[in-house]
Formats: sequence, structure tokens, C-alpha cells
Amino acid sequence: MFKKYSAIIKTEFQRMLTYRFDYIGFRLANLLEISAQLIIWTVVFQSQTIVSGYTYREMISYVLIGWLILFLTSSYGFEDNIARDIHRGTLSNFLLKPVSYLKYVSVLSLGRVSLSLLAGVIMSGILIFLFRNIVLAPAGIISVLLVAAMVFLGYFIRLFLSILIGFIAFWTINIGGPQYSLNIAVKFLSGAYFPMNLLPAFFVNISLAFPFVYNFYFPVQIYLGKLSLLDGLRGLGMEILWLVLLYAAIKIVWRFGIKKYEGVGI
Repeated sequence: MFKKYSAIIKTEFQRMLTYRFDYIGFRLANLLEISAQLIIWTVVFQSQTIVSGYTYREMISYVLIGWLILFLTSSYGFEDNIARDIHRGTLSNFLLKPVSYLKYVSVLSLGRVSLSLLAGVIMSGILIFLFRNIVLAPAGIISVLLVAAMVFLGYFIRLFLSILIGFIAFWTINIGGPQYSLNIAVKFLSGAYFPMNLLPAFFVNISLAFPFVYNFYFPVQIYLGKLSLLDGLRGLGMEILWLVLLYAAIKIVWRFGIKKYEGVGI
């Protein structure tokens, strides 16, 4: 079983190497996003020492640690893989064999994200090293463990969302619109562009009901010690709840999608 799954991961990683220049381009775009935020906050803190409860060091740490977490939980366009299986008819191979498609794509995603993830981690590592005299250390070992657990669950939340977006291909040829909207929603509602507590309290409370905030804002706040360990456990509970809901949604959409599926391309 392990050999079979490792072969899937290795094959997909090798396939991704053929598109390495595309991934370099995406990572350069991410670098521009991060650099823009670092520049903006540096300018803002030239005229004041505290912004909404953040010092300059805390804000720079928020940006750099947060984007590292975002890289670790991203699916890197995995929706396209699923849509391609549906449109080309290769999905039929899983309908004719005793192989779970959901399990297959979950394993395949590890090979798909590995190259982009490696590039993203290296880029974040370099930035953190350059700002090593500014970036704050984690609040404690328990905080680190909580953040690691949230990142682990956050990856699967993002994966399940990608699978749902990919399943839209059962009904339409192009999933580019929903895919783009999801990426924007993830960054905005997760706090990637700015800390969520800069917004009105009611908006923050609403965002806590959605899974996106647990992919950036929440774990970084725990890292910085701005949220308690109890808050972290509540965050983990929300992630588990969302995983259950998303898994149920995948099962439902799959059931209706298969009825629509025509196996075009076989």
C-alpha cells in the first residue's frame, strides 16, 4: 500500500518538474505580494509605534510567519487536476476499479504541491533569515504544537475546498471563475492582506465561522501569543468541524456529479 501511494506522489512530483518555470513565476508573484506588505507596514510604522495593538516587530512577524503557513496549507491549483480528469474521461478508470477517487486525489495532492511547497518554504525561509533580527520567536512550545496541528488540518481544509471546486467541472467546462474567487476569498478572509482585527469586531466574529481564518490569522495570533491556548483548541475544533462538513459536501456533490458524468474522452 505504501509503495503504491509513494509511487503516485513520486510520479506527480516528476510531472510537476516539467512546469517548474510556471511555479517559479507564481512564487515571484507571491514574493511581490509579501514585499509590498513589508514595505507598506514599514512606512506606516515610521510615524507610529503601535497599530491596532501590533508593534513593528509583531507586524513583520505576522506577515512572514503567516505567509509561510499559507504556503504550507495551499493546494496550488489542484482543482485543475480534478477538472481535467472529469473532462478527459479518465475519471472512468476509478469508477471501473475498486479504487477510491477521493483517496487517490488526496495522495496525488502531496506530489502536486511538493515542488511549489518547497519553493515557497525556501522563499519564506530566506525572508525570515533576512529579517531574523525583527521576526519574533514563538510564544512557547505548546503554541508551536498548536500551530503545527492547525497547519496540518488547514492543508486538508484547503484540499477539500479544491476538490469541491474541481467537482464543478461535472456541470461546466471552465472552473476558472470559482477557482479565482476561492483564492481571493482565502487570502482576504484568512487575514493574508492585513490582520483581521483591524476590521470591525462583527466582521471578525463572522470570519471566525468560516475555515479561511484558520489558515493564516488564527495560527499566527497563537504564534505571537495574542490568543490563548484555549482559543487555539477552539480553533482546532472549528477546523475539525469544517473538515467533517466539507467531507459531507464532497460526498453529496460527488453523488450528484456522477449522475451528470458522461465519461467524455474515453
